[in-house]
Amino acid sequence: MYRLLLASVAMVLVLSSVMAEDKPLDAKKLEGKWTFVSGMKNGSEAGDEMKKAEFEITKDTMTLNNNGQAFKFKFTIDSKASPAAIDLEITESPFGAGMKAKGIISLDGDDCKLCYIPMGEDRPKKFDGKDAFLFVLKRKK
Repeated sequence: MYRLLLASVAMVLVLSSVMAEDKPLDAKKLEGKWTFVSGMKNGSEAGDEMKKAEFEITKDTMTLNNNGQAFKFKFTIDSKASPAAIDLEITESPFGAGMKAKGIISLDGDDCKLCYIPMGEDRPKKFDGKDAFLFVLKRKK
């Protein structure tokens, strides 16, 4: 009886963790201010230039302020994809507007991961900065 109960509890824990991973991303929960924790750009650590970077996310825009430069993006999220898909387009930057990128995004409490391929046709399949840009963000409190 004890083994059956223990096995049932283990199965519930496994199923609940699997189901939590498949839960669609609620884009509204992304809204707010974020700070840079870590990241990679095409296989290299994002490093010191990003340490003071701040991100602000609204309903459909994302702004990155870094070293006096502002990059503004409009975005859409497909929260039914796994991981959630994000399409970005630069609307303002020191280098102009119009660049588009496809990426993935995840949210776990106050932690957010964003991974995209700049000007790429493909979307990354996992959160890996080898051939993409990967940003790990923490919600500002």
